[in-house]
Amino acid sequence: MTRSILLSLVVVVIISIAGTAAGLSGSWTTTTAIALQTSSISSFSSTLIVDYTVGGWTFRSLTQIALTGWTSQVFSATGAIGGLNTTTHLAFDPTHAAFAYWNTASTLTIAGVAFTVTSNLTGTGIGWTFGASGSINQVDLSSTAYFNENTSGVVQTGSYGFCLSRVDINASFPFGCVNPVGLTLSFSATDGFDGLTIDLDNITWDQFPAITFDVTVKFSLQTEGKTLTITPKLNLKPGCITLYGELITTSTPLIITGINIYGVSFTYSWDQGSIASYSSFAPDKNATITGKSAYWEKFTLKTTTDSCCGGGITTESTTYFQTGSTALFDWGETDISLAVGIGSNLTLKTGMVFVAATGFEEWDVGAVFTW
Repeated sequence: MTRSILLSLVVVVIISIAGTAAGLSGSWTTTTAIALQTSSISSFSSTLIVDYTVGGWTFRSLTQIALTGWTSQVFSATGAIGGLNTTTHLAFDPTHAAFAYWNTASTLTIAGVAFTVTSNLTGTGIGWTFGASGSINQVDLSSTAYFNENTSGVVQTGSYGFCLSRVDINASFPFGCVNPVGLTLSFSATDGFDGLTIDLDNITWDQFPAITFDVTVKFSLQTEGKTLTITPKLNLKPGCITLYGELITTSTPLIITGINIYGVSFTYSWDQGSIASYSSFAPDKNATITGKSAYWEKFTLKTTTDSCCGGGITTESTTYFQTGSTALFDWGETDISLAVGIGSNLTLKTGMVFVAATGFEEWDVGAVFTW
């Protein structure tokens, strides 16, 4: 290990011991992966969470360490002063010894109306939002004003003033067989009136209940005028046997030409374990179904029992199959993991990865300590 990793580990251990001695709650999770082909550490991660609760407030320190050293440090606080609920996060980038961000959100509810204020300070600017929301009968109403940031929370670079960016007024309510109907009235600092948007979600097709539609109608004074967007969705309800599929459509005009079923899964659970099988019918959907693009099928067996020391024992084995593999039954890879609880505060973990092409490829060791 590099000196930075060793120093980071010492810091983590010291803070962990100090936190335990002070009666603080938290957890320390660490995992090391060893690549056996090169006899080297391929990855390392360690996360230390320390919580201190007093007077209805929880103060947290979250420290993350990787193979390259100390990568992230976040301090946060959550609590209430009277009816004002506040959450704040202050983050630093230890790798570059730099400030990352400081964001705060506060909510005050008066007579059923929730007032929210957020601030987001970054290294390049600061943004705010002011909002209010409430309900009248079955109608949900809300309004949000954005200053120096967009609706995704991205702060405008170089903006430290208090300039209005956008105002959105929203209403949501049931109407007939459509629930909900969403109305959004938007204003922007550059265009003034920015448009009226009507959203109709989950409109059912009686003849084919597995197909629903999201409809968006937008009226704008800009060059686009009125636009209509219809998004069909295939709703295959999950169960012990689940089909994965998508609709095949043309965009202009909207024509549903077929349904593509590209995967299937089977799951079954009992008191102390579960089995699951996932199969992909299309190579480009492998990652969606099995989690790894190289494998078209995986089979998982998981068991949980009590250990002799007051904790639990969890074993999990996942086997992947690969098209064109020279191994028996197209075997491609097997991942095995074992977690043993030593009492209620310490869990030891280990795992192994076997690959058809290279054999015993990786060994993982780790621990989770809570207090």
